[in-house]
Amino acid sequence: MQHLNFSSSVLAHNIKTNDDVGVTFHIEPDHSPRVGDKSRAWFALTRKGGNLIPLSECECELKVYLESGRQSNDKPILNPTLIAISPEKYQNIPGADIVFPEPGIYQLELTGKPTQEGDFSPFQVSYPVTVNPGVATPKETINQVESVEPDEQIEKVKTVQQVEQNQSIASNPQQEVSNSNSIYFWLIGILVLGLGATTLLKLFQKN
Repeated sequence: MQHLNFSSSVLAHNIKTNDDVGVTFHIEPDHSPRVGDKSRAWFALTRKGGNLIPLSECECELKVYLESGRQSNDKPILNPTLIAISPEKYQNIPGADIVFPEPGIYQLELTGKPTQEGDFSPFQVSYPVTVNPGVATPKETINQVESVEPDEQIEKVKTVQQVEQNQSIASNPQQEVSNSNSIYFWLIGILVLGLGATTLLKLFQKN
């Protein structure tokens, strides 16, 4: 079995002990996961004396809880599948890829028992993880715009059309004056025709 020396790089990770098992925890990148990004968590299991426990010798399970509003009987929001990975100087230790759904504080709970009875004591450890908001991509921004309700879209279209109309008038004021003059001349014509008709009627009545 592999024997581990606890160097300064190991001590930089989060280490907990439970009976005769020590667990070194790390989550990439740099213990600063972001929403929507894939983060790799791994757990280096060691017996007393520093001998490594590979995943093949441990029936391990990982559960992820969101701490906000959590009750003692709540089910985990994620139950990632553990696979054997070999980060840094470790070989075939439990690891999992996790995509956190929202920012906040999470608890990663690892439980395990030996595949061979009596090899080591069953254990349970948990680690708090703070997940930061993700960075919105241009595609996500477009999707947010497209998700606007139809009524709001109609109002936006009307606003754009009104602005374009105002811009057109501002850029061509002579056209607006010409339109006003045309209406003015039509009104004068109608008045003249009306007065002429009235005059003719009076002449006929006199005759």
